[in-house]
Amino acid sequence: MKQSILENSSLTAIEYEHLNVRANIADGHARLTPVAGLEELVSLASIAATSQADLELQFMTEFSRHGYFSETRFLARHNSWLAPSASAAIDSVMKYLSSRGFRSLAMLEPTFDNLPALARRAGLEIVAVQEFSGLPEEPEVDAAFLVIPNNPTGWIPDENTFINIARNLARHKALLIIDRTFRFFEDAEYLENVISTVPNLQWVTIDDTGKTWSTLENKVSVVSSNAVDVIEDIRAIGEEITLNVSPVSLALCTGAMRLEHGPSRIRTVVDDNRARLAKSISKFDGLISLYPSRLSVAALHLDDKFHVSGSELAARVSERGSGILPGRQFFWESPSRGDSIARVALARDTEVFERALAVLEDALAI
Repeated sequence: MKQSILENSSLTAIEYEHLNVRANIADGHARLTPVAGLEELVSLASIAATSQADLELQFMTEFSRHGYFSETRFLARHNSWLAPSASAAIDSVMKYLSSRGFRSLAMLEPTFDNLPALARRAGLEIVAVQEFSGLPEEPEVDAAFLVIPNNPTGWIPDENTFINIARNLARHKALLIIDRTFRFFEDAEYLENVISTVPNLQWVTIDDTGKTWSTLENKVSVVSSNAVDVIEDIRAIGEEITLNVSPVSLALCTGAMRLEHGPSRIRTVVDDNRARLAKSISKFDGLISLYPSRLSVAALHLDDKFHVSGSELAARVSERGSGILPGRQFFWESPSRGDSIARVALARDTEVFERALAVLEDALAI
Protein backbone atom coordinates (compact mmCIF):
# COMPACT_ATOMS: atom_id res chain seq x y z
CA MET A 1 0.00 0.00 0.00
CA LYS A 2 1.20 3.51 -0.77
CA GLN A 3 1.89 5.89 2.09
CA SER A 4 -1.04 8.16 1.18
CA ILE A 5 -3.42 5.20 1.42
CA LEU A 6 -1.97 4.24 4.78
CA GLU A 7 -2.48 7.81 6.00
CA ASN A 8 -6.04 8.23 4.73
CA SER A 9 -7.62 4.80 5.16
CA SER A 10 -9.28 3.60 8.34
CA LEU A 11 -7.28 1.22 10.51
CA THR A 12 -9.78 -1.55 9.79
CA ALA A 13 -9.34 -1.05 6.04
CA ILE A 14 -5.57 -1.33 6.45
CA GLU A 15 -5.98 -4.46 8.54
CA TYR A 16 -8.28 -6.02 5.95
CA GLU A 17 -5.86 -5.21 3.14
CA HIS A 18 -3.20 -7.30 4.89
CA LEU A 19 -5.29 -10.36 5.75
CA ASN A 20 -3.89 -12.25 2.74
CA VAL A 21 -0.29 -11.45 3.74
CA ARG A 22 1.34 -14.43 5.41
CA ALA A 23 3.63 -12.35 7.63
CA ASN A 24 0.82 -10.01 8.65
CA ILE A 25 1.25 -8.26 12.01
CA ALA A 26 -1.24 -5.47 11.36
CA ASP A 27 -4.49 -6.48 13.05
CA GLY A 28 -4.59 -7.12 16.77
CA HIS A 29 -6.82 -10.19 16.71
CA ALA A 30 -5.58 -13.47 18.14
CA ARG A 31 -4.15 -15.41 15.20
CA LEU A 32 -2.33 -18.36 16.69
CA THR A 33 -2.77 -21.81 15.22
CA PRO A 34 -5.98 -23.14 16.84
CA VAL A 35 -5.17 -25.10 19.98
CA ALA A 36 -4.77 -28.86 19.63
CA GLY A 37 -7.97 -30.75 20.39
CA LEU A 38 -10.37 -27.92 19.57
CA GLU A 39 -11.76 -29.61 16.45
CA GLU A 40 -12.43 -32.83 18.34
CA LEU A 41 -14.02 -30.96 21.24
CA VAL A 42 -16.43 -28.99 19.07
CA SER A 43 -18.67 -31.03 16.74
CA LEU A 44 -21.52 -29.56 14.74
CA ALA A 45 -23.80 -32.43 15.73
CA SER A 46 -23.15 -31.80 19.41
CA ILE A 47 -23.68 -28.06 19.02
CA ALA A 48 -26.96 -28.59 17.15
CA ALA A 49 -28.21 -30.82 19.94
CA THR A 50 -27.53 -28.22 22.64
CA SER A 51 -29.92 -25.36 23.37
CA GLN A 52 -28.87 -21.76 22.84
CA ALA A 53 -29.45 -21.04 26.54
CA ASP A 54 -27.14 -23.87 27.60
CA LEU A 55 -24.42 -22.79 25.17
CA GLU A 56 -24.63 -19.22 26.47
CA LEU A 57 -24.49 -20.40 30.09
CA GLN A 58 -21.48 -22.63 29.38
CA PHE A 59 -19.73 -19.72 27.70
CA MET A 60 -20.47 -17.23 30.48
CA THR A 61 -19.43 -19.70 33.19
CA GLU A 62 -16.07 -20.31 31.52
CA PHE A 63 -15.50 -16.67 30.53
CA SER A 64 -16.09 -15.32 34.04
CA ARG A 65 -13.47 -17.68 35.48
CA HIS A 66 -10.62 -15.74 33.88
CA GLY A 67 -11.01 -12.15 35.03
CA TYR A 68 -11.58 -10.12 38.18
CA PHE A 69 -15.30 -10.81 38.18
CA SER A 70 -17.68 -11.21 41.10
CA GLU A 71 -19.98 -14.24 41.11
CA THR A 72 -22.93 -12.09 40.08
CA ARG A 73 -21.10 -9.97 37.48
CA PHE A 74 -22.86 -11.57 34.53
CA LEU A 75 -26.43 -12.81 34.88
CA ALA A 76 -27.90 -14.10 31.61
CA ARG A 77 -30.55 -11.73 30.18
CA HIS A 78 -30.55 -9.73 33.40
CA ASN A 79 -27.51 -7.48 33.36
CA SER A 80 -25.67 -8.73 30.27
CA TRP A 81 -26.11 -9.22 26.54
CA LEU A 82 -24.04 -11.32 24.15
CA ALA A 83 -23.07 -9.82 20.79
CA PRO A 84 -21.22 -11.34 17.80
CA SER A 85 -18.33 -8.86 18.01
CA ALA A 86 -17.05 -5.94 20.06
CA SER A 87 -17.69 -3.52 17.19
CA ALA A 88 -21.33 -4.63 16.97
CA ALA A 89 -21.62 -4.22 20.74
CA ILE A 90 -20.05 -0.75 20.70
CA ASP A 91 -22.26 0.33 17.80
CA SER A 92 -25.33 -0.70 19.81
CA VAL A 93 -24.06 1.26 22.82
CA MET A 94 -23.50 4.40 20.71
CA LYS A 95 -26.99 4.10 19.23
CA TYR A 96 -28.37 3.68 22.74
CA LEU A 97 -26.73 6.94 23.81
CA SER A 98 -28.20 8.77 20.83
CA SER A 99 -31.68 7.29 21.30
CA ARG A 100 -31.74 8.39 24.95
CA GLY A 101 -30.78 11.99 24.26
CA PHE A 102 -27.08 11.80 25.14
CA ARG A 103 -25.25 14.45 23.15
CA SER A 104 -21.63 14.63 24.34
CA LEU A 105 -19.15 11.83 24.88
CA ALA A 106 -15.66 12.03 26.36
CA MET A 107 -13.29 9.64 24.59
CA LEU A 108 -9.64 8.74 24.91
CA GLU A 109 -7.04 9.90 22.43
CA PRO A 110 -5.27 7.85 21.16
CA THR A 111 -7.73 5.06 20.51
CA PHE A 112 -8.72 2.80 17.62
CA ASP A 113 -10.38 5.00 15.01
CA ASN A 114 -13.61 3.01 14.62
CA LEU A 115 -14.66 4.17 18.12
CA PRO A 116 -14.94 7.89 17.30
CA ALA A 117 -16.33 6.93 13.88
CA LEU A 118 -19.19 4.97 15.46
CA ALA A 119 -19.85 7.77 17.95
CA ARG A 120 -20.05 10.39 15.20
CA ARG A 121 -22.36 8.23 13.10
CA ALA A 122 -24.65 8.11 16.11
CA GLY A 123 -24.68 11.92 16.15
CA LEU A 124 -22.60 12.33 19.30
CA GLU A 125 -20.23 15.22 19.95
CA ILE A 126 -16.87 13.82 21.06
CA VAL A 127 -14.56 15.48 23.57
CA ALA A 128 -10.95 14.27 23.56
CA VAL A 129 -9.42 13.08 26.84
CA GLN A 130 -5.68 12.46 26.91
CA GLU A 131 -4.16 9.46 28.62
CA PHE A 132 -2.83 10.09 32.14
CA SER A 133 -4.92 13.25 32.51
CA GLY A 134 -8.22 11.74 33.64
CA LEU A 135 -11.43 13.73 33.24
CA PRO A 136 -11.85 17.38 34.26
CA GLU A 137 -13.28 18.00 37.71
CA GLU A 138 -16.40 19.36 36.03
CA PRO A 139 -16.91 17.06 33.03
CA GLU A 140 -19.44 18.74 30.76
CA VAL A 141 -20.32 15.50 29.02
CA ASP A 142 -23.23 13.09 29.17
CA ALA A 143 -21.03 9.98 29.06
CA ALA A 144 -17.40 8.90 28.94
CA PHE A 145 -15.93 6.07 26.84
CA LEU A 146 -12.63 4.65 28.08
CA VAL A 147 -10.56 1.75 26.77
CA ILE A 148 -8.81 -0.02 29.66
CA PRO A 149 -6.15 -1.18 28.92
CA ASN A 150 -5.93 1.24 26.02
CA ASN A 151 -5.05 0.34 22.45
CA PRO A 152 -2.31 0.87 21.25
CA THR A 153 -0.32 2.14 24.26
CA GLY A 154 -1.45 -0.21 27.02
CA TRP A 155 -2.30 2.74 29.27
CA ILE A 156 -4.24 1.94 32.45
CA PRO A 157 -5.35 4.71 34.85
CA ASP A 158 -3.89 4.38 38.33
CA GLU A 159 -6.37 3.64 41.09
CA ASN A 160 -6.73 7.20 42.38
CA THR A 161 -7.23 8.58 38.87
CA PHE A 162 -9.88 5.99 38.11
CA ILE A 163 -11.69 6.60 41.40
CA ASN A 164 -11.78 10.34 40.64
CA ILE A 165 -13.11 9.67 37.14
CA ALA A 166 -15.86 7.41 38.50
CA ARG A 167 -16.84 9.85 41.24
CA ASN A 168 -16.93 12.84 38.89
CA LEU A 169 -19.15 11.00 36.42
CA ALA A 170 -21.45 9.79 39.20
CA ARG A 171 -21.70 13.31 40.61
CA HIS A 172 -22.81 14.62 37.22
CA LYS A 173 -25.04 11.64 36.45
CA ALA A 174 -22.92 10.81 33.42
CA LEU A 175 -22.64 7.23 32.15
CA LEU A 176 -19.27 5.44 32.26
CA ILE A 177 -18.59 3.04 29.36
CA ILE A 178 -15.45 0.91 29.37
CA ASP A 179 -14.06 -1.13 26.49
CA ARG A 180 -12.33 -4.07 28.22
CA THR A 181 -11.38 -6.10 25.14
CA PHE A 182 -7.68 -6.30 26.15
CA ARG A 183 -8.38 -6.97 29.83
CA PHE A 184 -6.89 -10.49 29.85
CA PHE A 185 -3.37 -9.24 29.11
CA GLU A 186 -2.90 -6.56 31.75
CA ASP A 187 -5.81 -5.83 34.02
CA ALA A 188 -6.41 -3.42 36.87
CA GLU A 189 -7.72 -5.48 39.77
CA TYR A 190 -9.21 -2.42 41.45
CA LEU A 191 -11.38 -1.47 38.48
CA GLU A 192 -14.18 -3.93 39.19
CA ASN A 193 -14.24 -2.94 42.85
CA VAL A 194 -14.42 0.77 42.01
CA ILE A 195 -17.30 0.53 39.56
CA SER A 196 -19.27 -1.64 41.98
CA THR A 197 -18.78 0.60 45.03
CA VAL A 198 -18.87 4.23 43.84
CA PRO A 199 -22.33 5.50 44.83
CA ASN A 200 -24.73 6.45 42.04
CA LEU A 201 -22.32 5.47 39.26
CA GLN A 202 -24.00 3.95 36.21
CA TRP A 203 -21.70 1.97 33.95
CA VAL A 204 -21.52 -0.26 30.90
CA THR A 205 -18.62 -2.60 30.11
CA ILE A 206 -17.78 -4.31 26.83
CA ASP A 207 -15.71 -7.50 26.88
CA ASP A 208 -14.67 -9.72 23.98
CA THR A 209 -12.86 -12.95 23.16
CA GLY A 210 -11.33 -11.93 19.83
CA LYS A 211 -8.08 -10.46 21.15
CA THR A 212 -7.36 -13.42 23.41
CA TRP A 213 -8.49 -16.74 21.91
CA SER A 214 -7.68 -17.92 18.39
CA THR A 215 -10.98 -19.16 16.96
CA LEU A 216 -10.74 -18.03 13.32
CA GLU A 217 -12.75 -14.83 13.86
CA ASN A 218 -15.53 -16.64 15.70
CA LYS A 219 -15.99 -14.23 18.60
CA VAL A 220 -18.31 -13.43 21.47
CA SER A 221 -18.67 -9.99 23.01
CA VAL A 222 -20.24 -9.43 26.42
CA VAL A 223 -22.01 -6.17 27.21
CA SER A 224 -22.85 -5.70 30.88
CA SER A 225 -24.31 -2.94 33.05
CA ASN A 226 -25.34 -2.32 36.63
CA ALA A 227 -28.55 -0.74 35.32
CA VAL A 228 -31.08 -3.27 34.03
CA ASP A 229 -32.98 -0.67 31.97
CA VAL A 230 -29.75 0.34 30.21
CA ILE A 231 -28.81 -3.20 29.22
CA GLU A 232 -32.38 -3.92 28.10
CA ASP A 233 -32.31 -0.91 25.79
CA ILE A 234 -28.89 -1.85 24.39
CA ARG A 235 -30.06 -5.43 23.86
CA ALA A 236 -33.19 -4.22 22.04
CA ILE A 237 -31.06 -2.15 19.67
CA GLY A 238 -28.66 -5.03 19.09
CA GLU A 239 -31.50 -7.42 18.39
CA GLU A 240 -32.62 -5.17 15.55
CA ILE A 241 -29.39 -6.28 13.85
CA THR A 242 -28.78 -9.84 15.02
CA LEU A 243 -30.91 -12.57 16.56
CA ASN A 244 -28.18 -14.24 18.59
CA VAL A 245 -24.53 -15.12 18.74
CA SER A 246 -23.80 -18.15 16.58
CA PRO A 247 -23.90 -21.43 18.52
CA VAL A 248 -20.68 -22.36 16.71
CA SER A 249 -18.95 -19.24 18.03
CA LEU A 250 -20.17 -19.92 21.57
CA ALA A 251 -18.95 -23.52 21.50
CA LEU A 252 -15.61 -22.69 19.84
CA CYS A 253 -14.84 -19.88 22.27
CA THR A 254 -15.84 -21.94 25.30
CA GLY A 255 -13.67 -24.83 24.09
CA ALA A 256 -10.70 -22.59 23.36
CA MET A 257 -10.87 -20.99 26.80
CA ARG A 258 -10.83 -24.41 28.43
CA LEU A 259 -8.07 -25.92 26.31
CA GLU A 260 -5.83 -22.85 26.50
CA HIS A 261 -6.30 -22.55 30.28
CA GLY A 262 -7.81 -19.12 29.91
CA PRO A 263 -5.35 -16.53 28.59
CA SER A 264 -2.24 -18.50 29.63
CA ARG A 265 -1.28 -19.71 26.16
CA ILE A 266 -1.52 -16.38 24.36
CA ARG A 267 0.13 -14.44 27.19
CA THR A 268 3.21 -16.67 26.88
CA VAL A 269 3.37 -16.20 23.11
CA VAL A 270 2.83 -12.45 23.35
CA ASP A 271 5.51 -12.03 26.03
CA ASP A 272 7.99 -14.03 23.94
CA ASN A 273 7.26 -12.02 20.80
CA ARG A 274 7.54 -8.73 22.68
CA ALA A 275 10.99 -9.78 23.86
CA ARG A 276 11.94 -10.63 20.26
CA LEU A 277 10.70 -7.24 19.11
CA ALA A 278 12.56 -5.40 21.88
CA LYS A 279 15.80 -7.18 20.96
CA SER A 280 15.29 -6.37 17.30
CA ILE A 281 14.73 -2.63 17.75
CA SER A 282 17.63 -2.37 20.21
CA LYS A 283 19.89 -2.44 17.14
CA PHE A 284 18.80 1.07 16.19
CA ASP A 285 20.72 3.10 18.77
CA GLY A 286 17.75 4.09 20.90
CA LEU A 287 15.92 5.76 18.01
CA ILE A 288 13.05 3.31 18.37
CA SER A 289 11.47 2.31 21.68
CA LEU A 290 8.50 0.35 23.00
CA TYR A 291 5.68 1.77 25.07
CA PRO A 292 5.60 -0.14 28.39
CA SER A 293 2.78 -2.65 28.02
CA ARG A 294 1.84 -6.32 28.17
CA LEU A 295 -0.92 -6.10 25.55
CA SER A 296 -1.04 -8.33 22.50
CA VAL A 297 -0.07 -5.28 20.46
CA ALA A 298 3.06 -3.17 20.82
CA ALA A 299 3.31 0.56 20.12
CA LEU A 300 6.64 1.64 18.66
CA HIS A 301 7.84 5.18 19.34
CA LEU A 302 9.97 6.57 16.51
CA ASP A 303 12.34 9.30 17.66
CA ASP A 304 12.38 12.52 15.60
CA LYS A 305 16.04 11.82 14.83
CA PHE A 306 14.98 8.67 13.03
CA HIS A 307 13.34 10.87 10.36
CA VAL A 308 10.71 8.26 9.53
CA SER A 309 7.02 8.57 10.43
CA GLY A 310 4.76 5.71 11.41
CA SER A 311 2.96 5.99 8.07
CA GLU A 312 6.24 5.88 6.16
CA LEU A 313 7.37 2.85 8.12
CA ALA A 314 4.02 1.10 7.56
CA ALA A 315 4.34 1.77 3.82
CA ARG A 316 7.85 0.30 3.74
CA VAL A 317 6.73 -2.79 5.63
CA SER A 318 3.73 -3.25 3.32
CA GLU A 319 5.89 -2.96 0.20
CA ARG A 320 8.08 -5.77 1.58
CA GLY A 321 5.22 -8.20 2.13
CA SER A 322 4.19 -7.68 5.73
CA GLY A 323 1.87 -5.27 7.54
CA ILE A 324 1.80 -3.00 10.60
CA LEU A 325 -0.44 -0.08 11.50
CA PRO A 326 0.49 3.62 11.30
CA GLY A 327 -0.15 5.77 14.35
CA ARG A 328 -1.95 8.74 12.78
CA GLN A 329 -5.41 7.20 12.76
CA PHE A 330 -5.28 6.42 16.49
CA PHE A 331 -5.13 10.19 17.11
CA TRP A 332 -8.59 11.00 15.84
CA GLU A 333 -8.56 14.67 16.91
CA SER A 334 -4.90 15.55 16.25
CA PRO A 335 -3.48 13.03 13.72
CA SER A 336 -0.02 14.61 13.58
CA ARG A 337 0.57 13.48 17.17
CA GLY A 338 0.54 9.92 15.87
CA ASP A 339 3.27 10.43 13.29
CA SER A 340 5.87 9.08 15.71
CA ILE A 341 3.96 5.86 16.38
CA ALA A 342 3.48 2.52 14.62
CA ARG A 343 1.66 -0.52 16.01
CA VAL A 344 2.81 -4.13 15.79
CA ALA A 345 0.56 -7.13 16.54
CA LEU A 346 2.19 -9.78 18.74
CA ALA A 347 -0.45 -12.53 18.82
CA ARG A 348 1.17 -14.64 16.10
CA ASP A 349 2.86 -18.01 15.90
CA THR A 350 6.63 -17.75 16.35
CA GLU A 351 7.39 -18.63 12.72
CA VAL A 352 5.03 -15.96 11.39
CA PHE A 353 6.27 -13.32 13.80
CA GLU A 354 9.94 -13.94 13.09
CA ARG A 355 9.27 -13.66 9.35
CA ALA A 356 7.43 -10.38 9.90
CA LEU A 357 10.17 -9.16 12.22
CA ALA A 358 12.77 -9.73 9.50
CA VAL A 359 10.69 -7.57 7.16
CA LEU A 360 10.35 -4.87 9.83
CA GLU A 361 14.11 -4.84 10.45
CA ASP A 362 14.73 -4.49 6.72
CA ALA A 363 12.27 -1.58 6.52
CA LEU A 364 13.88 0.13 9.52
CA ALA A 365 17.42 -0.31 8.20
CA ILE A 366 17.00 2.03 5.22
